[in-house]
Amino acid sequence: MSDASTRRLKRIACYLPAAALVLEFVWIFLLFIALVISVGDTPYVNTPDKSNFFSWLSAVPAGVGVLFGLIAALLRLPVKTVDWIFLIAGSAGCVGLFFLCTNGIW
Repeated sequence: MSDASTRRLKRIACYLPAAALVLEFVWIFLLFIALVISVGDTPYVNTPDKSNFFSWLSAVPAGVGVLFGLIAALLRLPVKTVDWIFLIAGSAGCVGLFFLCTNGIW
């Protein structure tokens, strides 16, 4: 890889947690639509197993965002200040959403 392409990949990697944060909201919406379509007009009976499954399933993009954020921070991939800002903000948002989803608050 050339120097320019390596630098471009480093800059893009800093924005992956913010992209995962946006993907998290889309993912939760899609899970809600899937639940509505699968249940239909029958009453939904919530059990602890179903609740835990959907809680962890909804947290997948946020967990990936946290992982990308940690890797990017440990490898010191941000080049400019704006890269650091987006990396920290995206990672913090992903951590918050991961906490909310896994604890059943979201």
